Parts: sequence; C-alpha cells; structure tokens
Amino acid sequence: MIKGGNIANICVIDICKAFDRVNHHGLLIKLMNRLIPTELLMLLESWLSSCYACVKWVNVRSCMFSLEFGVRQGSVLSPFLFSIYVNDLSKSCSSIFGSFIVLYADDILLLAPTLCQLQKLLSICEGVLDKLDMVINTKKSCCLRTGPRHNIPCSPLNTLSGDLISWADELQSMDFVINRFFMKLFKTNNIDHVKYCQHCFCFDMPSKLWQKRVETFEGRFSEVYLYAMHFA
Repeated sequence: MIKGGNIANICVIDICKAFDRVNHHGLLIKLMNRLIPTELLMLLESWLSSCYACVKWVNVRSCMFSLEFGVRQGSVLSPFLFSIYVNDLSKSCSSIFGSFIVLYADDILLLAPTLCQLQKLLSICEGVLDKLDMVINTKKSCCLRTGPRHNIPCSPLNTLSGDLISWADELQSMDFVINRFFMKLFKTNNIDHVKYCQHCFCFDMPSKLWQKRVETFEGRFSEVYLYAMHFA
C-alpha cells in the first residue's frame, strides 16, 4: 500500500471482554450455516451448555449458575470458535476499495489508504460488532500511519458511541501489537520467549527498523555533504 509514496492508515481494535461475549445460540447457528457434521455440532452444543460458574466472596461461594455466553478462556478451540463468530467482519470491507480487515482471534486490524475510508471502515466494523453484541474498547484501541506523511497530525476517529480513537505517535505502539501477535502465535505470555523467537527468525521490530533507516539516511547524507564540501 505504501509503494509509490502512498500512506497506510491502520486502526488496531480491542474488543471489550471479547471471548466472554460470544452468544452460544448465535455461534451454533453460524456453525450450522457452515454445514459442519451433525455429530460435531451436537458435541459442541453439549460442551457449551455445560458451562457453569459461581461467585466467590472471601471464603463464601454462591450457587452455580449456567453461562449462556462466552467461550472458555485458555481452550485451544476457543480462538477458532471466536473467529467463526466474527467472520462476517472479513466481508464487510468489500465495498471500500483498497481497504482490508485482518482478523486473528480477537485481534482486529483495519487498513485503508485514506482517513475517510478508515473512518468509514470503522463505522461498518462497529455495525457488525453491534449485531454480535460486542463493543470496542476505545481506551485500548489506537490508530497508526505508515508512509512518507506518517507524522502529519490527524483528528481522532469517531465511534458510533461518540468515543474517540486516538493516533499513536510512538513506534512502541506498533511493537506492542507485533509482540501480542507473537504471543498468540506461540501461545505464551512470556516476553522473553517472544524476543527469543524473534531473534531466531531474525525479526526486527518497527522501532529498530526505524532506527536503522534513520542511521542509514544520516550516513548517506554525511557522505553527500562531505563530497559536496570537497568540491566546493
């Protein structure tokens, strides 16, 4: 997208209690629409209907109650079920040329070539999430820009609820998103393990890549300056 001097506008979306808000009945309907085997559907229905919880206060526990929402945290199956539940998001950007929605479990990235298209994509995304009874956590969401004009100030994006999603002006925000991706990819919350994996794959973080490019530019600029001074 940034080839030819274009700008890539990115919105990183966080959903409030994403896995806990999955409606069991809605999920089963989406699984039926995918024509999964009846035996597997019945197994999943039994598994979801067997979710119970209680409230603990000091040493006292309440009576057990049934959970009709949510997929179990930590289960290897939960990310796949959640992806099926929100898969309609991947189709919602087809009407906006050059825009994309990247889904990885509960991590959502919106990409658009212009701010207007990014705002429109966010509104469409919110509409789909609203039908799924899901809400964007604007405090943990942010926007980023890459390209020649990435440092030009931009107005925050507006959500349908009236909240604002601000623009991040530090590359550490992009580092955080990538680290989260590695954590989910390798199923770990240990940042040291993540850094070791990145080292093994020779993967440089955006902040490090930026620093390398700055140093390269400064080195070339110095060479040109010294060359010009020599013939001055």
